[in-house]
Amino acid sequence: MFGRLFRIISHRADELLVVAAVLIGAAIFYTPSVMTKLESSGFTPIWAESTQVKEIIGSTFAKDEPAVIVLLKSESKTIDTPEFKAAASSVIEQIKREPGVTATHSYYDTRLSDLVANDQKGTLLLVGIEGDQARHEHVAASLRDNVKSDQLSLGFAGQAILNHDITQQ
Repeated sequence: MFGRLFRIISHRADELLVVAAVLIGAAIFYTPSVMTKLESSGFTPIWAESTQVKEIIGSTFAKDEPAVIVLLKSESKTIDTPEFKAAASSVIEQIKREPGVTATHSYYDTRLSDLVANDQKGTLLLVGIEGDQARHEHVAASLRDNVKSDQLSLGFAGQAILNHDITQQ
């Protein structure tokens, strides 16, 4: 098999060089038009769960993605119990009082079931923050340090938290 391939290549070397030159020329010619369409975010299929969540977040936050995502989780209570609701309300109020927070969206005000864990013992809170990236990082770090709950475990994520943690290392 390789012997046959070698014979084809060696007997038609000039023709293969012409084909290669044409392909390289075409690639150089089309590069400028292709470069404007490329994004660094990669390819995500439309049916992927992450794409669907991004669309939900985009429709909830008209302009930008939330700077911080807070996971509210209980070991024993579900999101529809009065204890969980009260604890979640307390966390939401603490976050809203933080200077720089522009919006909060949770299951309780949107009724988006996508913000609820499958076991019903956790929910996501989406937090919008004003200003540039440095402001986002500052407010996000402040939220993580100051927002507390005795009844719920809190997890903080999002671009602002990630950027803050990376720059602090």
